[in-house]
Amino acid sequence: MKRFPALILPLLLLTGCGDKTVTFEGAETFGYKDFAVSRTLTADQADTVFDGQTLLNPSHIFLLDSLLLTKDSDADFILNVFSLKNKSLKGSFLKSGKGPYEEVSSLIRKAPQERKIYAFDFLQKKMLAFAYDQIASVSDGLLIPTDIYTNLTGRPQTMLPGERFLSGENDTLSGPSRIKIYDRDGNLQTCFGEYPGFQTDHRKELMPMLLNYIETVASDDGKRLMFLGKSNDLVEIWDLEKQAAHRFLQGPDLRMPEYIRRSIGGSIEIIMGGRYSCYSEAISAAGSVWALYDGSISAILDDSFDLTKPTPRVENNSRLLRFDWEGRPLACYQLPCPVKNFDVDERGEWLYCLTKQEGEFSVIRFPL
Repeated sequence: MKRFPALILPLLLLTGCGDKTVTFEGAETFGYKDFAVSRTLTADQADTVFDGQTLLNPSHIFLLDSLLLTKDSDADFILNVFSLKNKSLKGSFLKSGKGPYEEVSSLIRKAPQERKIYAFDFLQKKMLAFAYDQIASVSDGLLIPTDIYTNLTGRPQTMLPGERFLSGENDTLSGPSRIKIYDRDGNLQTCFGEYPGFQTDHRKELMPMLLNYIETVASDDGKRLMFLGKSNDLVEIWDLEKQAAHRFLQGPDLRMPEYIRRSIGGSIEIIMGGRYSCYSEAISAAGSVWALYDGSISAILDDSFDLTKPTPRVENNSRLLRFDWEGRPLACYQLPCPVKNFDVDERGEWLYCLTKQEGEFSVIRFPL
């Protein structure tokens, strides 16, 4: 259970199971009935693309034209390239290590508008770029990056056009602003935006703690950002040209964060209580935003506030939600099994899902 540093705050307990009228300030609300399309994808519609005999121990998948890229941080090579046509492994690259073309801990981000992927190593403050065409020809394990960025100041979370990136959830270097954008050399270009509030007198202290735990997606033209809450179901749309919030929405379950005050030896701690698991693994594809959604309690303290006894987490990412860039709910897909990660083809016709059932990974796809 995550602890937060000492803050002198009154007792605060907000629940998502009680009064549904408690929402983030200025947020329009929506529910499942507001999605234009609601469909159940069944197991008999699924086509197994790769099974456990082919895959190693992947954590993420990425579609690159006719290729499927998997990330496997436990192997000698972090990225594996599979042919969707032949359903076979073409090769692997990005060796785990501290060499010039190696990384220790990689965060992988696609930049479809550039036809590149970026691998960011936060331990070495280094980022490597690889072009789709390069990846398609990989075979021997050595792939020279098209670009290498070192000594980065920010923490790349989402790539933006114009050689920029949105810095991630742990960036506090530029102060309390909601949006922090750097160039690819790690120089801060702009920071702006206030955190959305909710009904507490101490929202300025709480907002960075509550709302930096998000999924971030950028539109292909780089004009808009969408933030989707991981521990609440707030959806924020930001206009980068105007440097202002465009629209806040909340739904489909109106999940609010829960916090509890606890005194230890005279100091005060704010402890995350009944934390929800909401949006995860958001991407931009086919001109819209897609994200897995759960909505259930992921952890809660017992009556003694024992931090060592969280409620067991049961992964239940079995819904896929789709929005347009105005935040309109387009589609809700009920999946036949929990999904760890996914991607959608550029036309929005096929959904590829990484699943793990009975201890074995597989990649399955569904027609949309």
